[in-house]
Amino acid sequence: MVQNTVNVRMVTGDNMATALKIAAEVGIITEREFYKYWDNYDNPGKYADEGIAMTGIEFREKIGDYKEIYDEATGTWSVTFLAKDGEKNFKKVKNNLRVIARATS
Repeated sequence: MVQNTVNVRMVTGDNMATALKIAAEVGIITEREFYKYWDNYDNPGKYADEGIAMTGIEFREKIGDYKEIYDEATGTWSVTFLAKDGEKNFKKVKNNLRVIARATS
């Protein structure tokens, strides 16, 4: 039997406190993760590598610049990382990151 999973993530323009509270209420993060992050709120990026949360600015700083490319023939989008370690850094956070707060375009 094949078991599929869905990784739910939240990207919001809300501030970190609001984003974390909502994420905990809907089960994106656990209460333990919420309080672990909240107890270290003065150092908001401290647990970003553990996948709890980061701001849009922290995310962009971590992965560096990138370019989105649309292939009209297939109707698909792809991303090319412009920073030297951008793809490697993205892979480090993508599996665990669940909340991005203060996200902007």
